[in-house]
Amino acid sequence: MFTYATEVNERWKKRMVRAIERASGSRKLDRMYQDRHALLAQGLDPWATSVRLMNLMVEEIGFPIEDAPKEGPLVVVANHPYGVIDGMILCHLIAKVRPDFRILINAVLEQVEEIRPWLLPIDFHDTKEAMATNIRSRAEALRFLQDGGAVVIFPSGGVSTARRGFGKAVDADWKTFTSKLIRATSATVLPVYFHGQNSRLFQLASNLSMTLRLAMLTHEVKRQHGRRVQVVIGEPIPPEELTELTCRQGLIDHLRHVTYGLERQLPAKKFLRKPR
Repeated sequence: MFTYATEVNERWKKRMVRAIERASGSRKLDRMYQDRHALLAQGLDPWATSVRLMNLMVEEIGFPIEDAPKEGPLVVVANHPYGVIDGMILCHLIAKVRPDFRILINAVLEQVEEIRPWLLPIDFHDTKEAMATNIRSRAEALRFLQDGGAVVIFPSGGVSTARRGFGKAVDADWKTFTSKLIRATSATVLPVYFHGQNSRLFQLASNLSMTLRLAMLTHEVKRQHGRRVQVVIGEPIPPEELTELTCRQGLIDHLRHVTYGLERQLPAKKFLRKPR
């Protein structure tokens, strides 16, 4: 499948990441990944294949994804509570209406060969090569939108984290590059909210060490196998509704507020009384 060991430089850290990945389920994920060929041969795209292999139950709430704009520049923004799983599901949903989309995503996922045509990789290494990759991907995102395409973005650029490891996990500040894309292309915006978060163990690890955080992401993918994921899709926001938000920071803050506000559309939890 893939490993996050490529995201660290020191040899001992690479060994540690791989060891934790193996201990937390990477072999099971690898076996599942090898089963993908049969589903791809049936004509499923890689995103639908991944959702099926993970046995994910995706509960769509709110705006019907089938009614999303099928042409013209479209920027899809979402919170990022899980990492791989929310990216997988979001791409699966968008592919239903805009199969020729692109997604700005961690370059580590380029290890998965069949999804490369959709990827605009972002490399988090502090190197000239990484900087060049990121400039190319951002330029391609702009060009793709100018040509009327759809681009998926997690504006935080990282997985949601709970402060000090406890409480609700939320995204870091959303980056204003998303605002630049929207402004430059007069794109419609489709906000999407994912309910839930990674395990407490992941949250604690994230507050201790970036290396531990990366190593735990494989565990979080395996943990979601067979689970239900609630996704709230917001109403598309046409560009004319955003014209008063003249600064990039104000625009991205507004979109973050709108996206997290979609949580209110989740169905109320039902609490059953214990029999007396």
